[in-house]
Amino acid sequence: LVAVAVALARSGADLREVLAACAAAAQAGPAPVQRRALAWYRANALSGLGEDAAAAAGLLELAAGDDAWALLARERRSAAAFEAAVDGVLAASVR
Repeated sequence: LVAVAVALARSGADLREVLAACAAAAQAGPAPVQRRALAWYRANALSGLGEDAAAAAGLLELAAGDDAWALLARERRSAAAFEAAVDGVLAASVR
């Protein structure tokens, strides 16, 4: 099901389907690393749906680890902070 979630996310399919696939996979009792992968894809789907608070919470939880998923989450959070800072500078320069 994770592969389905990844394929859906890459194809631009409905992100709610990605969330459903992640939820279904989570019900199967995945191993810890698989749970973290599901959390990553879930956070990305939530972000794509504009549910930024829920996505940020998922990324924050992932970032607390010390595996590749944590690194990805930290990079994603840093990129979002950088993008917000750039947007702020650009908005200030327009005024």
